[in-house]
Amino acid sequence: MVEILKKRTVTVRETTESKGETRLRDILAAVPGVKEVELLGTRELCIQYDLAKLRFRQIEENIRALGFELPNGFLSRWKRSWIDFTEENEYNNMMAKPAPCCSNPKGITSASRRK
Repeated sequence: MVEILKKRTVTVRETTESKGETRLRDILAAVPGVKEVELLGTRELCIQYDLAKLRFRQIEENIRALGFELPNGFLSRWKRSWIDFTEENEYNNMMAKPAPCCSNPKGITSASRRK
């Protein structure tokens, strides 16, 4: 299967239950499909992952499970839902069977029967 690499920047907010961004980076780096996780500052992560194995939605779930919060404003939620929508479309298009080369694939109908 072909690798489709995606790179996203995520802003996270630490809660009382979380143990630090470096721990988050190390745990996310161990998730199958994640190629690279980089700390950009105290609140930002840059994550590169393979769309064929992992979706951004799953990364978000891991971030929340580790006790971190994602921005909850309207634009942030809209952006995440748009990412989810486009990734699902891209994955489904990648997995779809190729279209037939003509309007009569494998001779389903013959020219004599059309008349």
